[in-house]
Amino acid sequence: MALLVGAGQAREEFAIVVAGLSSATALGAPLGTFIGGWLGWRSTMWFVAAVAALAAIGVARLLQDVPTLPPVSLARRLAPLGDLRVLLTLATTWLAYAGIFLVYTYIGLSFDRATGGDARVLAGLLLLWGMAATVGNLAAGRLTDRFGSRRIINEAIAVVALDFALLPWTSASLATAVPALVVWGVCGWGLLVPQQHRLISITPTAAPVLLGLNSAAIYIGVSMSGVIGGATVTWFDRHILGLVGAAFIAVALFVAEWPHRRITQPDRQPVETVGTS
Repeated sequence: MALLVGAGQAREEFAIVVAGLSSATALGAPLGTFIGGWLGWRSTMWFVAAVAALAAIGVARLLQDVPTLPPVSLARRLAPLGDLRVLLTLATTWLAYAGIFLVYTYIGLSFDRATGGDARVLAGLLLLWGMAATVGNLAAGRLTDRFGSRRIINEAIAVVALDFALLPWTSASLATAVPALVVWGVCGWGLLVPQQHRLISITPTAAPVLLGLNSAAIYIGVSMSGVIGGATVTWFDRHILGLVGAAFIAVALFVAEWPHRRITQPDRQPVETVGTS
């Protein structure tokens, strides 16, 4: 991405890319719910395929060519993991998003009292959540520039942890579920941009690899959340999913402080880096 926009604009563009992801969720989740309920789940899949085809055409026609980077071995790609600061930052991402998506994966069950089992109300809540997430993404880039990544990371994690700890009660009615989802969307997705900034500040020349590893940490957390949430629903109660998620997010807050302390006292031996993009 830096090759497309220039290094000076990269941080702002990261926020825009992440905002695209959250806005796609904002529109995609409720729209998919609506199409599935109207025409069946297969129609939702065909709709996704059509949107993907349009995106492929847009990429082919509108994006300029970029130089192909030289091949890099797997060992060199994983070299940044030799830096404890990187590992701790990735662990923060993994723990936080495992907790966040633990509730999102089962949001229909967790918020059933607020929605009354009405798919249209659930779709509206998902739309609201996604809109709040988009705002959080866009605001996080500017706030990180102004206050630094540490403050934004810690405050976002602390607020969303408290929000999740209260979900067993706030998800009981629509009036309290709405503000809970807004806080969740803004702070939960607002965490990603300062996390990326922190990783890049550790080893700027390895930015492409670090951002890829951060995405992998999110996907691992999302995958685990389904299993952990399913076990919680099966063995305990669907309405305590927020408490379980809050536990993961709270641990992420403690882990988040470790890389900051090591960033302020960097290791003497730099991590081997790979080419930039």
